[in-house]
Amino acid sequence: MAELSNDPTGQLSPTITFEINHKGSVRLANLAKAAGVRHFVYMSSCSVYGVATGEDVTEASATNPQTDYAICKTLVERDLQPMADDDFSPTFMRNATAFGASPRMRFDIVLNNLAGLAWTLKKSR
Repeated sequence: MAELSNDPTGQLSPTITFEINHKGSVRLANLAKAAGVRHFVYMSSCSVYGVATGEDVTEASATNPQTDYAICKTLVERDLQPMADDDFSPTFMRNATAFGASPRMRFDIVLNNLAGLAWTLKKSR
């Protein structure tokens, strides 16, 4: 979980984002495997799906990352999958970051941004 978090941060410097979020996470997984770690949990993101249309999104749904942040998450998953064997099991958690109201509301998260705009503009669409 030591990556640069969220799309706006990733946009500040795509090169640094790829160095930390993609290469750094793959390196960490390789070091963990070499150290004998059996279960590696990677905090991915629901951002890997991009814009979903029509159907419910499941783990089997195609990915369609739209930002450098999401692309890095997709690349890490791609690079860690072949590392799986009887002694090393990577798990990918595609968490969403929609947790509702907070004393320190984050408006860089899409859902919170949309709710904030709807509230301030008094529009539901």
